[in-house]
Amino acid sequence: MGGRHGRSAVDTAMALVHDIQQANCNGKVPSALFGDVNGAFDHVSRTQLLLILQSLGFPTPVLNWIDIFLSERYLGLAFDGW
Repeated sequence: MGGRHGRSAVDTAMALVHDIQQANCNGKVPSALFGDVNGAFDHVSRTQLLLILQSLGFPTPVLNWIDIFLSERYLGLAFDGW
């Protein structure tokens, strides 16, 4: 959903949680493959995202993982291999 007008990281997370819950209800084992998260959260307020996810009932281990993932991030630039 990256870059779509009116969509956010929270929408993506909620869609994923919904799909996992549906699979569990149907007796299936959910699996997922993720890629290209580089730059996906460059302009996300970590504090605001965590507050929203907490209010939506996300489990503490997920909140902790997101907090760590969005912490201590560094930017590196490369120009023609330099």
